[in-house]
Amino acid sequence: MTEPTQEERVKALQTRSSYVENVLKHALVAGLAFIAWKRSPTLSLQVFNSEVDDSGFDVVLGFDTHVRYVQLKQSHSGKKLSKCSVRTSFASRNGSCVVLMIHSLETLKLESFRFFWQCAS
Repeated sequence: MTEPTQEERVKALQTRSSYVENVLKHALVAGLAFIAWKRSPTLSLQVFNSEVDDSGFDVVLGFDTHVRYVQLKQSHSGKKLSKCSVRTSFASRNGSCVVLMIHSLETLKLESFRFFWQCAS
């Protein structure tokens, strides 16, 4: 089996975007659970998945008294991202935020992320 080219990997990201976002969501949740355990092994990270993607968020995360409604976005590290579309319909919800997951094109391993939120006025 030959190694896929960069173009083939980029095309796979487009055609299998739901699969890729699901893999990345699990990697993000696992990483957050590790951090939560290290911070306090008596508290757990609460994870609630959205059944239908019409509310603007993909997952709800809770830890202690903090709750975040999270809209997930992804980009590979080789891409120069100047903008991405964000659903703003959930911005009025307390705790709403966007997490941009930046991953390796070759392995899908999370390399970094960006966290954006709107402060209530």
